[in-house]
Amino acid sequence: MKALRLKTERVAEPAALTERSPLFSFEAEGGGAGTAYKIAVAPDAAALSRGERVWESGVYDYRETAYARYGGKPLAPDTEYVWAVTDAEGKLISEPARFGIGLFRGDWRARWVTRERESGVAPIFLRNFALAGGGKEIAGAKLYVTGLGYFKAYCNGESVSEDEFVPQVSDYGARPLDGLFETAPIGTKKTAYYRCYDIKNLLRLGDNALAVWVGNGWYNNREKPNEGNFCYGGPKALFELRIRFSDGSAQTVCSGEDTRAADSNLLKNTLYTGEVVDFNVRNRFDLREYGDGETAPARVLPDAEGELLYQKEAPDVAGERFAPAAVLRDGDTALYDFGQNHSGVLRVKVRGAKNARVKFVYAENKTADNRADVWSSSWGGHVQADELILSGGADEYRSVFTVHGYRYCEAALPDGAEILEIESLFVHSGAAGDGAFECGELLFNRINRNYRYTCLSNFHGNVPTDCPHRERRGFLGDGHAHFSAAMYNFDMRGGFCKWLKDMRDAQSETGYMPHTAPFAAGGGGPGFGSACLIAPLKYYRFYGDVSPLAEGFCGMLNWVKYLNTRHDGDYIVVREEKGWCIGEWFNPTLIDLDIPFANTYFFALCVKLATEVAGILGEYERKSAAGADGARDGRPPVAEVSPERELPWLSALYRRITDAFLKRYYDYGTHLFCGGGKGAAFFGLDLGVLDEAEARECLETELARIAERDYRIETGIFGTPLMLKILSDAGRDDVLYRILSRKGYPGYAYMIERGATTLWEGFEERVGPDYLLRGGTPQTGYGVSHSHPMLGSVCAWFYASIAGLGLDRIGSDRVVTVAPWIGGEIERARAEKHTVYGPARVAWERKGHTAKISFAVPFSCRGEIRLKSGFRDWVLDGVPVRPETRGAFDTAAAGSGGHTLTVGL
Repeated sequence: MKALRLKTERVAEPAALTERSPLFSFEAEGGGAGTAYKIAVAPDAAALSRGERVWESGVYDYRETAYARYGGKPLAPDTEYVWAVTDAEGKLISEPARFGIGLFRGDWRARWVTRERESGVAPIFLRNFALAGGGKEIAGAKLYVTGLGYFKAYCNGESVSEDEFVPQVSDYGARPLDGLFETAPIGTKKTAYYRCYDIKNLLRLGDNALAVWVGNGWYNNREKPNEGNFCYGGPKALFELRIRFSDGSAQTVCSGEDTRAADSNLLKNTLYTGEVVDFNVRNRFDLREYGDGETAPARVLPDAEGELLYQKEAPDVAGERFAPAAVLRDGDTALYDFGQNHSGVLRVKVRGAKNARVKFVYAENKTADNRADVWSSSWGGHVQADELILSGGADEYRSVFTVHGYRYCEAALPDGAEILEIESLFVHSGAAGDGAFECGELLFNRINRNYRYTCLSNFHGNVPTDCPHRERRGFLGDGHAHFSAAMYNFDMRGGFCKWLKDMRDAQSETGYMPHTAPFAAGGGGPGFGSACLIAPLKYYRFYGDVSPLAEGFCGMLNWVKYLNTRHDGDYIVVREEKGWCIGEWFNPTLIDLDIPFANTYFFALCVKLATEVAGILGEYERKSAAGADGARDGRPPVAEVSPERELPWLSALYRRITDAFLKRYYDYGTHLFCGGGKGAAFFGLDLGVLDEAEARECLETELARIAERDYRIETGIFGTPLMLKILSDAGRDDVLYRILSRKGYPGYAYMIERGATTLWEGFEERVGPDYLLRGGTPQTGYGVSHSHPMLGSVCAWFYASIAGLGLDRIGSDRVVTVAPWIGGEIERARAEKHTVYGPARVAWERKGHTAKISFAVPFSCRGEIRLKSGFRDWVLDGVPVRPETRGAFDTAAAGSGGHTLTVGL
C-alpha cells in the first residue's frame, strides 16, 4: 500500500491549526501487501527520516478507516510539524506533509483595535516598525491576522495574499438582537476566524510597514433592518507578526496601542447595495506616507468573547473571468451582458472628468428596453450598485469588500466618460470541482452545468447560501436539499464541515435550531432546522468522517427533544417558535401540502436518523474501547452522552410519531397520504411506515396520478429529492426521466428554454407560487431569484442513476454502487468523482442489443453492480456471471480496480 494526498483537518498543509488533536487522512493505492498503517508526527522531515517522532499512533487498518486523530503530547503553538504514513513496522509509505499549529487564546499578544469613531469609510489600520540588522538575517516570519467583517493585509505596500472575502463568515460575537422577524436562539457559541501568512519575503532589515484594510461584511451589516438588527459593531482588526532571526532571536509586532487608523478611498461598502469609491483619495499602506492629522490613534478593545480559530478552509477565490458577450448602448448608459449569471466582482478601467460619477447597477435579467432588471435580485429595495468618483485620469476599479450576483451590469456614464476595459471575475469559496457528469441527454448536461454555477455562486465564506444577492444567507433547508449534489460535483470536505460547525454554534440552549447558520434570521420551519441531523449524516456517508456525528450528537438529541415540545399532544407538529413556519416549499403553481404533515415527517425523520447516529457512534465506541483499529490514543471523545443509552426512548418515540402520522394522514381506502397533496406520497413512503403490500399500492397509486398529470413535476425543494430516491429505489427511473426531461412549464427544461444559465428559485420565471399558511390562509407568491441551488438535488440522480455512479455509501461502507439506468432514451453516460479513497468512475454505452459498462472502484472499496432485472448474458471482466435477484434488480459484486461488464438487452 502507498499513501497519497495527505490532508490534515481535511485540507492540504494548513499553516496554523487551532485543533489541539488534528485529524489526519489520506488516500491509498494498492501494490503492497496488507493495509495496516500508522501515523508518525515529527518536528521536521529530517527528524522523521531518522525515526525521531513527536508521536506515533497505534496500528490502523485502512479498510476500516482512513482517518486518525493525533493522540500525543500537546503540540506547541506557532510551530510547524511534518507527518507521514508508515506501515505497521514503521517504514515510510508516503511523502511527508507539513502542518502548522497556530495561536490559541492565551498565546496572543495582539489586541483588537477599531477606529475611535465610525465614519462609514472603510478604515486602514497601520503599524510601522524596524528590524535591526547587526549581521543577522530573517529566518522566518508569520503574520497572524484578521479583520471583521472582511480584511486585506499588506506588508511594505504589497498584498500578503490573493485571498478574497476573508475571514469566513461566522457568528462572530455578542450583538443586540432586537426587532427580529424570527426567534433569536439563546446561549449560542461565538467564533471568529483568522488567517496566517508567511511574509518572510516581503520583509526587509530596517523600516517596515504593516497595514490591514477592513470592510464591513456581515460584521457591520446595517442593511435590511426589516428583519432585525444584526450589527456586531464597527470594523475592527487584530494582527500579530512573529519574526525569527538566524541567530535564534525573535521579534513580535502586534496591533494595540501603537496602531493608527486612517480613511481609505472606499467611502461606502455594504453587502447588499455595494461600494462607493473616490479615486481622488489614494490608499496608502505605510504611515510614513501620511501627513499630520491624516491618521488617528486606533482604539484598543477588550478581548472578544468566544473562540478565535484559524481558518483552515479555503477562502473565496476569483477564478473564471467573463468578458462581455454583448454590449447594448442607449445614450449615456451601456448594458454589459457577461453571458453567465454568477456571483462576482467587476474589474473596470474608466476615464472621465475629475469628480464625475460613474454608476454600475447589477442584475440577473434585463428589461425589454435593455436596462438592468433588478426585480429578482432586490425586490426593488436593496439594489446592487457600485459608484466611482473619478480622478480625471484612467481609474482602475475592482470590487473590494462586496460581491454581487448578476449576469448584466448597467453602466451610467456622464458626458465624456468612457470605459477602457471591463470584465467580471467569478468569485466563490474555493471548492475544487472533483466530479464530472455527461450523458447523451443534452438537457441533463445543461441542468448540471447550470447547477454547478449556481452552487458556486451560492458558496461564500464556506456557507452555502440561498441566493447571492437579495438574501445571501445560509438557509438550512436550501442547503441540505442539494447537499448530495454538491458533494458529487465538488470537494466539500472542508467547507461543508465548517458549515456543520456553524449549525452547532447556532443552536439555542433550548434545542431550537434556527433556520439559518450562521444565524441571520429568515423563515423556515422544522424542515430547515432538521439539517442538524440530515446534513452531518449525509456527510458521514459520503466522506466516512465520523467527527461531525460525534461533535453534533448532543445537539441532535436536543433538537429531537425540542420538536417533541412542538406537537399537539398527538405527535403532529403544529407549531414552532415565533416566525415563519413552513412545511414543503416552492412546489410549482401552488404550495398546498399541509404544513403539519411535512413538519411531522421531519420530526419522525430526525428521530429515525438520531437512532442511526446512535448506532454508528455506539459501534465506534465499542471498537475504541477494545483497542481495535488502532489504540484509543488517537480517537476523539464520541459525545457527552452514551449513544446506545438513547436508543430505547428514541425507538419508542419513533413508534408514537409514525402511528399518529399514519392515523392522521394515510387513507387505506385511497392509498393516499395527506389527501393526495403534491408529493405527499414520497414523504410518507420515505419513512417506511407502511407494510410491503400497502407501500406497493401507495406507490402504484402515485405513479398513476403522475401519468394522469402528464408527468408534470409537482414536488418542491424537499419532495423532489424524496421523489428521486423513492422512484429510483423502486426501479422507476423511466418515470423520473419523463418528469425531468419534460418540455414546457413547469420543469427544468422550461428554465433552459427561457435562457437560464443558473437554476431558479422555482419553476416560475418571475413570480413564485402562491402558498398557504397554517390554517389555509392564502399568500401571494413573490418574485423569484434566478440563482437558487435548492432544486439542484436532481444532479445527484444524474450521477447515481443516469451514469450509475452511486457514492452515498462510499464513506460509511466503502461501497460504490454501479447502477446505471440502461434501456431508456439515453444511449450513453459517464460520471467520475475523486472520492476520499481515490478516483471512482462509471462509463456506459448501448449499441444494438448490447450495453458495455466500464467502471473503477477505489482501493480497499468494493463495487455493487445493480441493474433493473431483465438484462441477460452478464460478462464481467471476460467471465460469465449469474447475478442475484433482489426485488426489481439483479446484482453482482466487484472488487477494487477497473472492470468491464457487458450485458444483453
